[in-house]
Amino acid sequence: MVPYEPSALEQGHGGTLVAQTDHAKSPSPGITTWRQLERPAPLHLGHARLEYCRSFVSNSSSSLQSSSTEKYIDAKGGGDVVKVLDQETLPVLGGSSLWRQVRWQLLSTYRKIFTVVFVANTVAALTLVLTLGTEPENILTAVSINLLLSVMVRNEHFINVLFAISVSVPQSFPLWIRKRVAKVYSYGGLHSGCGVGAVVWYIWYCVLITQRCHAKRSFVPLAAVAWTILLLLAMIIVFAYPKLRAARHDHFEMFHRFAGWTVVVLFWAQMVIVAHRASLTSGRSIGNELLYSPSFWCLILLTLCIIYPWARLRLERVRSEELSEHAMRLHFDDRRIDSCMAVRISDNPPRETHAFAVIPEPGRERGFSVIVSRAGDWTSRMIEKKPETMWVKGAPAWGVIRVATMFKPVVIVATGSGIGPCLGLFNGYPSLQCRVLWSTPCPEEKYGRAVIDTVLRADPNAVIIDTRIQGRQDMSSLTYKLYKDSGAEAVVVISNPKLTKELVFEMESRNIPAYGPIWDS
Repeated sequence: MVPYEPSALEQGHGGTLVAQTDHAKSPSPGITTWRQLERPAPLHLGHARLEYCRSFVSNSSSSLQSSSTEKYIDAKGGGDVVKVLDQETLPVLGGSSLWRQVRWQLLSTYRKIFTVVFVANTVAALTLVLTLGTEPENILTAVSINLLLSVMVRNEHFINVLFAISVSVPQSFPLWIRKRVAKVYSYGGLHSGCGVGAVVWYIWYCVLITQRCHAKRSFVPLAAVAWTILLLLAMIIVFAYPKLRAARHDHFEMFHRFAGWTVVVLFWAQMVIVAHRASLTSGRSIGNELLYSPSFWCLILLTLCIIYPWARLRLERVRSEELSEHAMRLHFDDRRIDSCMAVRISDNPPRETHAFAVIPEPGRERGFSVIVSRAGDWTSRMIEKKPETMWVKGAPAWGVIRVATMFKPVVIVATGSGIGPCLGLFNGYPSLQCRVLWSTPCPEEKYGRAVIDTVLRADPNAVIIDTRIQGRQDMSSLTYKLYKDSGAEAVVVISNPKLTKELVFEMESRNIPAYGPIWDS
C-alpha cells in the first residue's frame, strides 16, 4: 500500500476522491490510500444500512478551497469510506449590492420583455390618439390584440417554435450570442406584458363607454358587460401576483382558468352588442359588422387557442412504478415524446393539471416516463393511489433544460425531484458534455438505482449529495467549483424557486451564464 500523496484531483482539478482504510491489509496503522472512483461512493456501498459520523477538515494549501469530509461506515464490515466534497469560495463581487440587485434581478430578461411590451403599447396609444382618434372600437382592437398574444404565447406549438429557433444556434457561435439566445424560456414576459397591457387598454375602453352612458341610455347593457369583464381581468392579474400565486397555487390555477373562460364568453357577448349597435347606423347586418371588425378575428383565434389543448385531451394507460414512499415513476407505453419536453397530466383535468418533464425510454421506439415526487396534496394522492390511467392534455412543450445543449460543456445542478427533467436530457443527448451536481435526501432509497445509473452515464464523476448524511451543502460554492474545474460555458439549475433564483443570481452576478425555470404562471 502506497502512502498518501495528494493527486491532481485533490488539488482542485475535478473528480471525486475517496479514502479507504483497510486495517487488515495496511502495513501499519493510520496509513491511508487515496484513489479516484469511477462512480460516486454511495454506489460502492450497496444496499447496506449506513451509519455515519461527520468531521470537517480544512485545506490549508489554498485560501480559496475548503473540504467537507463525510465518513461512511459500511454495516457489513467492508471498511471505512470517506468522501471528500471540495468547495471553492466564490469570488468577491464588485460594486454595490443595490446595483447587483438591479442589474441581475430587476433587469432580468423576463422583465426586459415585459418592459418592451409595455413601451410598445404606450407608443401604440400615443399613435392612436394622434391619428385614428379615441373611438371605443379602436381601443377594443388594441385589447383584442394584447389578449390574443397573451394566450397564444402559452400555446405549446408556439413555445416549441421559439425553442427550435433558439437551440438551432450552433455551438460554434460566440458565447455572447448563445448565452442571450438561451434566455428563450423567458417568453413569459410577453404573456404577462400583454396581459397587463390588455387590462390598461380595457380600463380606457370602460371609461369611454361609461361616458357615453350619460348621453345615451342604450349604452348601459354594453357598459355592464364591459365593467364585469374588467373586474374579472383585474382579479386575474391580482391573483397572478407571485406571492399570492405561490401561497394558493391550486386556487390560482382554478380561478385563472374559469375566470378566463368567463371573460372569453363575455367578450363574445360584447362583440355581438357592439356589432348590433354599429349595424343600426351603418345599415349593414350584424354578420357583416363582425366580419369587418379586427377584434372579431382576434377573438376567433384566441378562442381556438383555448380550445386546442382541450381538444387533444386523452385518457392514457400508465404503469405506476413505486420508487419509494416519496416518489414514483409513471410509465406511458403508447407513444414517444422527445427529450427535454414536458406533458400536462391530471386525474381531474377541469380542476387542475400538472406539467412533468418526460424521460424517453432509451432503446425503445415508443414510451416515456415521468417522475412524480411528493410535493403537495395532488402528488401525495397520486403516489398513494398508484393510478392505472391518466389524462394527458395538449401537446408536449420544450422546457428550460433544452438550452443545456447549446453549451459545451455545461454544469447541470438539480435538487430533489428536479433530477427528473435532467434524466430526459441525459437519455436524449447521451453525448452531451456535462458535469452533474445533484443534492437530495437518500437518492438511491427515494429514486432507485436506475435513476442514479442514468446520472452516472451522463457524468461518471457526478457529485451526488445525500443531504440526510452529508447535510445541506453550499450549492453556490460547489456549482462554481464544477464550473471552474470543468471549463464549462454555462450552468443550468433545476431546483425549487428559492434555490434556483439564488444560484442563478450568484452565477450571473459573476458573469457566468446561468439558467433556471421562471415561475410566472
